[in-house]
Amino acid sequence: LDSYGMGDRVPEEMLAKYGWSRGPQVRALCATTRLDYDMARVYFKGCKDGRCDHCAVSFSGVNSLFDSMDILISSPMAFCGMTKVHGGYVREMRALYSDPEWATVMAELSSEHCCQVHSTGWALGGVLASLFAFCANLDAEGNEDKPYFDIASSNVILEAFGSARMSEEPLYNGVPGTCFAGARFEITDADASARPLSPQAQMSAIQ
Repeated sequence: LDSYGMGDRVPEEMLAKYGWSRGPQVRALCATTRLDYDMARVYFKGCKDGRCDHCAVSFSGVNSLFDSMDILISSPMAFCGMTKVHGGYVREMRALYSDPEWATVMAELSSEHCCQVHSTGWALGGVLASLFAFCANLDAEGNEDKPYFDIASSNVILEAFGSARMSEEPLYNGVPGTCFAGARFEITDADASARPLSPQAQMSAIQ
């Protein structure tokens, strides 16, 4: 989907081919520099009478040098009950959920509206997608982050592409020791160097 860069990279006709349509988005200033934007956008598929078979939230990847500066802030921070999550990634996620449009996006991902919710992204977007799935699915209360995810479905499927390590403690699905539904993809060349994953490949993987 539109998880690499800020633009709507996937043409409308390609979305329509796979049965997806765009929904609302959040655009939040990068946590540290305040000079560039991160994005989360919602997509829908198979909707009828206000309920959709599939919903997805796609997080943008690194957009600029300013984003990279946020990523370099690696001192561990607490996030959604965990205590040793990469600080730069936590700051990025909190910048998104502090945006006024976040509540609108969460409402579109509620269990009343979506039969299934997919969380996806490339690189930095894959990290944010993982943090989103972790906190949305968490079967616990009592931390400062969880209320921002409560309205979303608690059965989020994770599909992350080329995401980096984000925590010194393993993330989990709902309760400790439980793996996420979905998949994580690593795409490399023969020499093990990374190459961009096309919008077509991302959409095919989600299919």
